[in-house]
Amino acid sequence: MLAENPIFLVSTRPHFKWSANVKKMYEYKCAIQNKRVSRLHAHHLFSKKGFPALQFYPLNGIPIALKFHVDFHSQYGFTTTVDDFISYIETLEKTSSRDLSSVHLND
Repeated sequence: MLAENPIFLVSTRPHFKWSANVKKMYEYKCAIQNKRVSRLHAHHLFSKKGFPALQFYPLNGIPIALKFHVDFHSQYGFTTTVDDFISYIETLEKTSSRDLSSVHLND
């Protein structure tokens, strides 16, 4: 469950600053839905577990709705790369009627 996942329990000051910067870069919108959502999470494109040197680099983040964040990690685990995220987006696009080609990764 969500509460048992350490990735959702981060509460350090550097993490909050990183998360705020990521959300601000995207104007506080979910990059998948391109709209503001009530529960917006900053997702690491290269996981902090696998790539600790990148964990606070703002361009290593993308804001996504909580539902996508939970779904992504339930499918791909917690040591992931940007390729996993792209694969996730491609899978979402195949299973929905929405065109997700507008999802951008920090252009």
